[in-house]
Amino acid sequence: MNFLAPMRYIGVLGALFFTGCLPEVETIDPASIVEWKNFTTTNGLAGNRVNAITADSNGDLWLATDNGVSKYDGVSFTSYRTTDGLANDFVTSVVEFAPGTMVFGTTVGLSVFEDGYWFNITDLDGNGTPFGVTAMVVDDDGLGWFATDVFGLLFIDDSGFYQVWDSQCFPCNFVNYIYKTPRGELWFATQGGLKVLRGNIFTLYTTNDGLPDDYIQTVFEDSWGTLWVGTYNGMAKKSGNSFLPVSLYNSAPQNWVYTINQDIRKKVWYGAIGNGLIYNDGASMRTEPASLEDYRKSTLSSFRDAEGALWFGTYAGGLYKYTPK
Repeated sequence: MNFLAPMRYIGVLGALFFTGCLPEVETIDPASIVEWKNFTTTNGLAGNRVNAITADSNGDLWLATDNGVSKYDGVSFTSYRTTDGLANDFVTSVVEFAPGTMVFGTTVGLSVFEDGYWFNITDLDGNGTPFGVTAMVVDDDGLGWFATDVFGLLFIDDSGFYQVWDSQCFPCNFVNYIYKTPRGELWFATQGGLKVLRGNIFTLYTTNDGLPDDYIQTVFEDSWGTLWVGTYNGMAKKSGNSFLPVSLYNSAPQNWVYTINQDIRKKVWYGAIGNGLIYNDGASMRTEPASLEDYRKSTLSSFRDAEGALWFGTYAGGLYKYTPK
């Protein structure tokens, strides 16, 4: 795969559909139901804001933070910053492009780490135009998808970078998150609605289809095949060809849902700005007593590892590991 090949452009369009409801939630003592462990910079984590989490083919955890990237092998952290070769210390996303090849999205472009060597891609158009990366994923065909703040959505194959531009929905070109379902479908959380790619066709869903907001932050499909959508103004789940709003925590200060995941006991977890963590069996969960009201402890990212533990990245509280009992 040649990351340095010149960028070429193609146009792709979009279209629409979605909906669900949860019981009211109550606050309970987290220590009574789960085992929690917190990791911060005092434990070796590069930064206390954890924007994205993934695992490589060896099972090591990679954390994208506001002060570099960290690898966690289950015992200790190894961190990398600009002094090691990273393009920028504010890392937004991380993906293993191929076994042994880690790619990091930063606020100034892409960084690739392979066999102990670094190289950076910070100029896509040949004019030195800076670009930030907001999300990344590798599809089932081995294509890398990259969401940027300047060039919109891009994908890369052996020939180079291609731009996927939606001329009918300008905000849709700004993608906050990309999610691949177990079946290989790609869902794009954009600032103009939720898009899905099936074959070569994009379909767009908006508030006209039941979504609470067109600014989409995250997407997740649970083990029953239900698609959950987090937006700037609440959450929804897919129901047939439309979406149903989902009631979260009635007294929560905000309903900006940032990340969604599911544990091995089938509980679906929602991390939100100002809301801490909420799960849908009728009880809410907080990583610490102040989390529900403390904006700095908002949950930004999540990941379930091969052993069934859930990992949550926070705005300023570091990394939390949740082991279901």
